Amino acid sequence: MEVLVAVGVVSVLVAGAAGLLTSASGAIRAGRVSTTATLLAVQKVEQLRADPAAAGGGLTGTYEDSVAEDGTPGPLFLRRWTVTPASGAPAGPMVVVEVFSPGAGRVAELRA
Repeated sequence: MEVLVAVGVVSVLVAGAAGLLTSASGAIRAGRVSTTATLLAVQKVEQLRADPAAAGGGLTGTYEDSVAEDGTPGPLFLRRWTVTPASGAPAGPMVVVEVFSPGAGRVAELRA
């Protein structure tokens, strides 16, 4: 009888731990996607600062590209950036970079 009770208690503990592991795995995956998307947005802002002509010939407007996790061309993330002219400010144009992930929607937005 004691063995049956011990097996029952252990089973409940193992089932609870499995649920927690599943939850933690999903949170880690979402965190990785969010971090990668933020880094891709920062990478695009830095690229535009270094070479403004890379943003569609230096014109204002909206542009997009598909990139992999490492920033090379690939299908994993859609990166969209919008360049608007400065309204009398000497700081330069306003750039908004958004990064989208399939199934998660927009996961990062950066304004510079």
